[in-house]
Amino acid sequence: MQVAILGAPQTGKTELTLALRQALNAQGVTAHVSDDAPLQQLQRDDLILLCGLDLGPATPTQQQADDTIRQALSAHTLSFQVVYGLGRARVENALFGLAQQAHAQGLVAIGAQIRQTPPARWSGTCESCGDADCEHQLFSRLLAKQH
Repeated sequence: MQVAILGAPQTGKTELTLALRQALNAQGVTAHVSDDAPLQQLQRDDLILLCGLDLGPATPTQQQADDTIRQALSAHTLSFQVVYGLGRARVENALFGLAQQAHAQGLVAIGAQIRQTPPARWSGTCESCGDADCEHQLFSRLLAKQH
């Protein structure tokens, strides 16, 4: 299994690569995890992670590099997951992204837990809804302001 970690400069891709190698080895998963795979050599069955620009204010150089990577992935119709977070949360998010991709490709080698869909915020009939963000209540308040 090929895992490619992509990202603009200073987005933590090397640290994430090392942490993922360790995490996958601990799970007994054999994978080639690399942060220097050329985009032109990536295949549709490769698992691809893109490091987000969340580790500090993005510079114009980082933003340009990120845009270039996203455009290349799109041009080659390659699926990828964007990874955000700090420290252990970043590694867990990366494992989740890899598990999602592996599951979509019919692979079950990665043991990261698939997260459950968050519960719906709304339940019941709209007239008795207590959710302040409910569309019915929002539009009712907007209409009341117009009169």
